[in-house]
Amino acid sequence: MAERSGSESASIVTVGLAILSLTSSPAAGQATVEYTLTDQPAQDGGAGHWHVAIEARGLDAADGPLSFASDGWGWPRQWPYLEVLECEPPIADRSRDGSSLTLELPPEWDGTARVTYRVQLTARGSEEHRRFELVPSRGDGYAYGNSSNVLLRPNRAGEAIESTVTIEV
Repeated sequence: MAERSGSESASIVTVGLAILSLTSSPAAGQATVEYTLTDQPAQDGGAGHWHVAIEARGLDAADGPLSFASDGWGWPRQWPYLEVLECEPPIADRSRDGSSLTLELPPEWDGTARVTYRVQLTARGSEEHRRFELVPSRGDGYAYGNSSNVLLRPNRAGEAIESTVTIEV
């Protein structure tokens, strides 16, 4: 089997995620959520990671606390699966397992939130992958994952924010 390059792996991820992004154009006044996922294979032969950036716009400060959450299923508890790199507004609270975070909204908040994080991939067939089969993984040039435990979704008071979702890879 031929070895695939990182750009080919990114293309494969693009196809899978493009299917998730088939939604209509946002209506006037509707919130929008844009995801950008960048596949970053490890140069040393390791599994690498995905770099995920989320931008939510058109949110109303009067709707209360803003959280980002994942189902978190399949997440291992003893190694860092998701690492938050940047967050604006800043994080006010975070779940111990990393499956959710709540932002601290300042009084002058403009309704835009940005969260950037890294999701560690496991190597398919490794002991780690055998123990946690549902976490994102890489093998034979392909990266595998599921939006339920990769993409943090914005919500208010535990309710998903109705929005148009766009995914760029």
